[in-house]
Amino acid sequence: MKRSPFSCNAKKAFTLIELLVVIGIIAALASGVGIALRGNNPDASLRGAQGLVSGALSAARGQAALSQSTAQIIVQADVNDPNFLRSIRVVIPDASTPATNDWKQVGSEIVLPEGIYLVPPTGTLTGVAFETENGTWNAGRNSTLFNTATGSVTGLTNAITVLISKDISPLGTVDGGRIVVTPGRRTGPTSVVLFNASAVRGLVVSRYGVASQVDEAASFDLITN
Repeated sequence: MKRSPFSCNAKKAFTLIELLVVIGIIAALASGVGIALRGNNPDASLRGAQGLVSGALSAARGQAALSQSTAQIIVQADVNDPNFLRSIRVVIPDASTPATNDWKQVGSEIVLPEGIYLVPPTGTLTGVAFETENGTWNAGRNSTLFNTATGSVTGLTNAITVLISKDISPLGTVDGGRIVVTPGRRTGPTSVVLFNASAVRGLVVSRYGVASQVDEAASFDLITN
């Protein structure tokens, strides 16, 4: 019997893990394109940044499963860098140097829209000022998914200081926390002010790695993790 030209002995298909990685990348790119189309609109920029962070988190979860290792999101934390608190990379440990903080970047660098910054945990970085409302920047409106670290990314020449997310396991789990973005501006070559605690957006990440969008600043005040 003549075999159909469309038949084969083995079927090749995308795995769920690969699809998660692709979906995360597509989400990040789609958000970036949306920002470009909307123009210089602060609210649109915030929403776009929220989408970019969500896409990076999805990509990190997918890479953790794909590589069967931990994965992290790192954020540029050198105030001298022009993309300070705006540059995001998805990384996995560099297997060739397991004893050091060396990371292997997966995919491309993601840069938040101009004038939008990731809010670091209060007091972790020099060069960051928080303009306050009623004498304080509400603690619920800081990113708690991150810690500060110094390490090297394969392909970059120098060690960098970063905010690094808690480990995302191959199962997609993570010790949960918040990721918050807000408007800000450069006030000097080595200083940034985050000036609007009422205009923040972001994500709350559960211990299962599931991210929920938070679109109202006051909602962050009710979240404890």
